[in-house]
Amino acid sequence: MHLIRIFLWVLIFSLVASGLIGIAVFLFADFNPREMKILFSTLDVGACSLAGLCCATIFETRYRWFSILGIAIVIITMGLLLYTIWWWERLENFNLVLTSVIFSATCSHIALTLLTKNPTRLVSWVLGFTVFSIALLGIMLTVLVWYDNISEVFYRLLGVCGILDVLGTIISPIISRTQRFQDVMES
Repeated sequence: MHLIRIFLWVLIFSLVASGLIGIAVFLFADFNPREMKILFSTLDVGACSLAGLCCATIFETRYRWFSILGIAIVIITMGLLLYTIWWWERLENFNLVLTSVIFSATCSHIALTLLTKNPTRLVSWVLGFTVFSIALLGIMLTVLVWYDNISEVFYRLLGVCGILDVLGTIISPIISRTQRFQDVMES
Protein backbone atom coordinates (compact mmCIF):
# COMPACT_ATOMS: atom_id res chain seq x y z
CA MET A 1 0.00 0.00 0.00
CA HIS A 2 2.79 2.39 0.91
CA LEU A 3 4.69 1.66 -2.33
CA ILE A 4 1.70 2.43 -4.55
CA ARG A 5 1.12 5.73 -2.73
CA ILE A 6 4.75 6.76 -3.35
CA PHE A 7 4.42 5.72 -7.01
CA LEU A 8 1.25 7.79 -7.43
CA TRP A 9 2.86 10.89 -5.87
CA VAL A 10 5.88 10.50 -8.15
CA LEU A 11 3.54 10.29 -11.16
CA ILE A 12 1.59 13.35 -10.05
CA PHE A 13 4.79 15.31 -9.48
CA SER A 14 6.18 14.29 -12.87
CA LEU A 15 2.93 15.30 -14.59
CA VAL A 16 2.91 18.72 -12.93
CA ALA A 17 6.63 19.31 -13.57
CA SER A 18 6.43 18.25 -17.21
CA GLY A 19 3.30 20.36 -17.66
CA LEU A 20 5.01 23.46 -16.27
CA ILE A 21 8.07 22.87 -18.44
CA GLY A 22 5.88 22.38 -21.50
CA ILE A 23 4.01 25.61 -20.78
CA ALA A 24 7.31 27.47 -20.37
CA VAL A 25 8.56 26.15 -23.72
CA PHE A 26 5.35 27.20 -25.47
CA LEU A 27 5.38 30.67 -23.94
CA PHE A 28 9.09 31.57 -24.06
CA ALA A 29 10.95 29.26 -26.45
CA ASP A 30 12.20 29.85 -29.96
CA PHE A 31 11.57 26.17 -30.85
CA ASN A 32 15.18 25.39 -31.64
CA PRO A 33 16.21 21.68 -31.68
CA ARG A 34 17.06 21.56 -27.96
CA GLU A 35 13.78 23.20 -26.95
CA MET A 36 11.87 20.78 -29.21
CA LYS A 37 13.60 17.88 -27.45
CA ILE A 38 12.53 19.36 -24.11
CA LEU A 39 8.96 19.73 -25.37
CA PHE A 40 8.84 16.15 -26.66
CA SER A 41 10.37 14.93 -23.40
CA THR A 42 7.58 16.59 -21.43
CA LEU A 43 5.06 14.99 -23.77
CA ASP A 44 6.72 11.61 -23.17
CA VAL A 45 6.71 12.01 -19.38
CA GLY A 46 3.09 13.19 -19.41
CA ALA A 47 1.84 10.39 -21.67
CA CYS A 48 3.77 7.70 -19.82
CA SER A 49 2.61 9.04 -16.45
CA LEU A 50 -0.97 8.81 -17.67
CA ALA A 51 -0.39 5.25 -18.92
CA GLY A 52 1.21 4.36 -15.58
CA LEU A 53 -1.76 5.78 -13.69
CA CYS A 54 -4.09 3.68 -15.84
CA CYS A 55 -2.12 0.56 -14.93
CA ALA A 56 -2.03 1.56 -11.25
CA THR A 57 -5.84 1.73 -11.05
CA ILE A 58 -6.04 -2.06 -10.70
CA PHE A 59 -3.15 -2.44 -8.25
CA GLU A 60 -5.40 -3.13 -5.27
CA THR A 61 -7.50 -5.73 -7.10
CA ARG A 62 -6.93 -9.36 -7.98
CA TYR A 63 -5.09 -8.09 -11.08
CA ARG A 64 -2.17 -6.68 -9.05
CA TRP A 65 0.32 -8.74 -11.09
CA PHE A 66 -0.96 -7.17 -14.31
CA SER A 67 -0.73 -3.71 -12.77
CA ILE A 68 2.92 -4.27 -11.88
CA LEU A 69 3.66 -5.66 -15.36
CA GLY A 70 1.96 -2.69 -17.02
CA ILE A 71 3.80 -0.16 -14.87
CA ALA A 72 7.13 -1.85 -15.66
CA ILE A 73 6.40 -1.76 -19.40
CA VAL A 74 5.41 1.92 -19.17
CA ILE A 75 8.66 2.78 -17.35
CA ILE A 76 10.68 0.96 -20.03
CA THR A 77 8.71 2.78 -22.74
CA MET A 78 9.36 6.16 -21.14
CA GLY A 79 13.09 5.41 -21.03
CA LEU A 80 13.17 4.22 -24.65
CA LEU A 81 11.27 7.29 -25.81
CA LEU A 82 13.55 9.66 -23.90
CA TYR A 83 16.56 7.93 -25.42
CA THR A 84 14.99 8.25 -28.88
CA ILE A 85 14.22 11.94 -28.37
CA TRP A 86 17.68 12.92 -27.16
CA TRP A 87 19.94 10.48 -29.07
CA TRP A 88 17.99 9.71 -32.24
CA GLU A 89 21.18 9.30 -34.28
CA ARG A 90 22.39 6.51 -31.96
CA LEU A 91 19.11 4.57 -32.13
CA GLU A 92 19.62 1.18 -33.74
CA ASN A 93 16.10 -0.19 -33.83
CA PHE A 94 13.06 2.06 -33.86
CA ASN A 95 10.77 -1.00 -34.11
CA LEU A 96 11.65 -1.80 -30.51
CA VAL A 97 10.48 1.65 -29.41
CA LEU A 98 7.21 1.32 -31.34
CA THR A 99 6.64 -2.15 -29.87
CA SER A 100 7.13 -0.78 -26.38
CA VAL A 101 4.64 2.02 -27.05
CA ILE A 102 2.09 -0.52 -28.33
CA PHE A 103 2.57 -2.72 -25.25
CA SER A 104 2.17 0.28 -22.94
CA ALA A 105 -1.04 1.37 -24.64
CA THR A 106 -2.35 -2.19 -24.61
CA CYS A 107 -1.63 -2.68 -20.90
CA SER A 108 -3.20 0.68 -20.03
CA HIS A 109 -6.32 -0.09 -22.04
CA ILE A 110 -6.68 -3.55 -20.50
CA ALA A 111 -6.19 -2.13 -16.99
CA LEU A 112 -8.98 0.40 -17.47
CA THR A 113 -11.23 -2.27 -18.95
CA LEU A 114 -10.63 -4.52 -15.94
CA LEU A 115 -12.15 -1.83 -13.71
CA THR A 116 -15.56 -2.92 -14.99
CA LYS A 117 -17.56 -4.64 -12.26
CA ASN A 118 -18.60 -8.11 -13.35
CA PRO A 119 -21.36 -9.49 -11.13
CA THR A 120 -22.99 -11.62 -13.85
CA ARG A 121 -21.87 -14.30 -16.26
CA LEU A 122 -22.76 -12.10 -19.26
CA VAL A 123 -20.60 -9.22 -18.04
CA SER A 124 -17.71 -11.60 -17.31
CA TRP A 125 -17.97 -13.09 -20.78
CA VAL A 126 -18.09 -9.70 -22.53
CA LEU A 127 -15.23 -8.43 -20.36
CA GLY A 128 -13.09 -11.49 -21.15
CA PHE A 129 -13.81 -11.14 -24.86
CA THR A 130 -12.92 -7.45 -24.72
CA VAL A 131 -9.60 -8.07 -22.95
CA PHE A 132 -8.83 -10.77 -25.53
CA SER A 133 -9.64 -8.33 -28.37
CA ILE A 134 -7.42 -5.63 -26.88
CA ALA A 135 -4.52 -8.05 -26.44
CA LEU A 136 -4.97 -9.47 -29.96
CA LEU A 137 -5.04 -5.96 -31.42
CA GLY A 138 -1.79 -5.16 -29.59
CA ILE A 139 -0.17 -8.32 -30.96
CA MET A 140 -1.39 -7.58 -34.48
CA LEU A 141 -0.06 -4.01 -34.34
CA THR A 142 3.28 -5.38 -33.16
CA VAL A 143 3.36 -7.78 -36.12
CA LEU A 144 2.63 -4.81 -38.36
CA VAL A 145 5.67 -2.98 -36.94
CA TRP A 146 8.11 -5.86 -37.41
CA TYR A 147 7.06 -7.36 -40.76
CA ASP A 148 6.83 -5.80 -44.19
CA ASN A 149 4.98 -8.36 -46.28
CA ILE A 150 1.54 -8.26 -44.72
CA SER A 151 -1.42 -9.64 -46.64
CA GLU A 152 -4.69 -7.86 -47.26
CA VAL A 153 -6.43 -10.47 -45.09
CA PHE A 154 -4.28 -9.40 -42.13
CA TYR A 155 -5.35 -5.77 -42.57
CA ARG A 156 -8.99 -6.83 -42.74
CA LEU A 157 -8.64 -8.89 -39.56
CA LEU A 158 -6.85 -5.96 -37.92
CA GLY A 159 -9.84 -3.73 -38.70
CA VAL A 160 -12.30 -6.32 -37.37
CA CYS A 161 -10.26 -6.72 -34.20
CA GLY A 162 -10.15 -2.93 -33.74
CA ILE A 163 -13.92 -2.69 -34.08
CA LEU A 164 -14.45 -5.54 -31.59
CA ASP A 165 -12.05 -3.78 -29.20
CA VAL A 166 -14.02 -0.53 -29.37
CA LEU A 167 -17.38 -2.28 -29.08
CA GLY A 168 -16.31 -4.31 -26.07
CA THR A 169 -14.74 -1.28 -24.39
CA ILE A 170 -18.00 0.64 -24.71
CA ILE A 171 -20.41 -2.23 -24.07
CA SER A 172 -18.72 -3.85 -21.02
CA PRO A 173 -19.36 -1.04 -18.53
CA ILE A 174 -22.84 -0.39 -19.94
CA ILE A 175 -23.90 -4.03 -19.51
CA SER A 176 -22.35 -4.08 -16.05
CA ARG A 177 -24.27 -0.98 -15.01
CA THR A 178 -27.58 -2.23 -16.46
CA GLN A 179 -27.13 -5.60 -14.73
CA ARG A 180 -26.51 -3.88 -11.38
CA PHE A 181 -29.48 -1.56 -11.97
CA GLN A 182 -31.65 -4.59 -12.78
CA ASP A 183 -30.51 -6.30 -9.56
CA VAL A 184 -31.42 -3.21 -7.52
CA MET A 185 -34.85 -2.99 -9.14
CA GLU A 186 -35.59 -6.67 -8.45
CA SER A 187 -34.74 -6.37 -4.74
